[in-house]
Amino acid sequence: MEPLKILYEDAHLVICCKPVGVLSEDSESGRCMPQLLREHYLAQGQKNPYIATVHRLDKITGGGLELSGIPWCSPGGGRSPENSPPLCRPMSW
Repeated sequence: MEPLKILYEDAHLVICCKPVGVLSEDSESGRCMPQLLREHYLAQGQKNPYIATVHRLDKITGGGLELSGIPWCSPGGGRSPENSPPLCRPMSW
């Protein structure tokens, strides 16, 4: 597998390039982006990094994928989009 490509990263979000064939969400049935990012951060010395998918791309699709590094910024993280900080609200194009 090619090296992980991180397109943008800050204290709240990570946007990386999801390769075709990799799952967007956590899964025990195959390679998935959250686990690949956890392994990346563990290799850099971070302890138990939190990574959750903010949106998903189909397995057969590659491209930019947004993941959250904080629980309240991800779907099901305890806040509705209306009550989330502006950074975490879904974008409308």
